[in-house]
Amino acid sequence: RMDTPNGAAGVEAHCLIFLELLEEFAPEVYRCLDGYGIPPQTYLTEWYLTAFARSLPLDHVARIWDRLVLDGYRFLCRRAIGVLRYLDAEFHLTRMPFDVLLMTLTQLPGERFDEEDLFSSILGVALSRDRFQKACKRHGVGFVPPS
Repeated sequence: RMDTPNGAAGVEAHCLIFLELLEEFAPEVYRCLDGYGIPPQTYLTEWYLTAFARSLPLDHVARIWDRLVLDGYRFLCRRAIGVLRYLDAEFHLTRMPFDVLLMTLTQLPGERFDEEDLFSSILGVALSRDRFQKACKRHGVGFVPPS
C-alpha cells in the first residue's frame, strides 16, 4: 500500500517515482518520452489503477496479479518499466513517430506480446526494495511493504 497526503498529490508523486526509476532503468525510453513531452499520467494512471487488466490478455494479467500480491506496488512500477523496455526492444518504441507512440502507450498491443519475453523484460528490471523505498521517500510517499 502507498500512503500519500492527498489523492492529487499522490498521483503526481507516483508519477515522479516512476520517472526517476524509468530514467535509471530505461534511459533511452525516458529520453524519448521526455523529448516528446509525454507525461506518465497519459498512460501510467490506467496501467496502475487497473493493474494492466484493460491493456493485456487475461493470461498475462493473471501473472501480473500473482506478482502484485507477492511484491506489492513495487512490482507495478517494475512492470510498467518492463513493458516500456519490451515495447522498445520488440516494436522500436523510441523510433516511433509521436502519434504512433502515443497510441501504442494508450492502447497496448497486448495480443502481440510474447508472454515469456515480456516477463523476462519485467524481471530484468532489477528494482530492489531498498532502491524503491528511497525513491518513494524522496517524493514524499510512505512505503508500506506487503505483509
